[in-house]
Amino acid sequence: MEIKEYFNPLLKWWWLILLSAVIAGGASYMATRQQAPEFASQATLIIGSTIDNPNPSNSELSLSQQLAATYVDLANRNSVRETTMEALGLDWLPEIRVFQPTNSNTIEIIVTDTDPVRAQAVAAELSRQLILRSPTAQDDRSARQDFVNEQLDEYEQAITETKDQINAKKE
Repeated sequence: MEIKEYFNPLLKWWWLILLSAVIAGGASYMATRQQAPEFASQATLIIGSTIDNPNPSNSELSLSQQLAATYVDLANRNSVRETTMEALGLDWLPEIRVFQPTNSNTIEIIVTDTDPVRAQAVAAELSRQLILRSPTAQDDRSARQDFVNEQLDEYEQAITETKDQINAKKE
């Protein structure tokens, strides 16, 4: 059997093959053109201090990976998602995928939505909520609280001095 015998049916029915391809393409176009476009926003968080260390030990890397898994679990909890909704003033959240790449100390947050601005805002806010729950953020909050308390003490002292001056002028 020659090669020509294999190609003869294709040459005879080429128009049917072309027509089938055009119909399939048209049907695909009609089906997808009515769907709203979807946009994805991605945020990557690095967990732990291994990025600051040029030569981290195996135990530091392992700890960072375990912490990343914990933060993934935390990000998938309702409390974090509800706080994210409240912060953004939303009634619902778009599709969110939070995962840890294999053997990594990073977290990937991917938000898919029909609105690109909302997708980006949700990814950023969910990241912020996770950062706020980290021990480092607790240290920052403690430092801020100390600063605020110092400022309050200074203002209270200034108010007391001003009151004393007013009372002295009244007498």
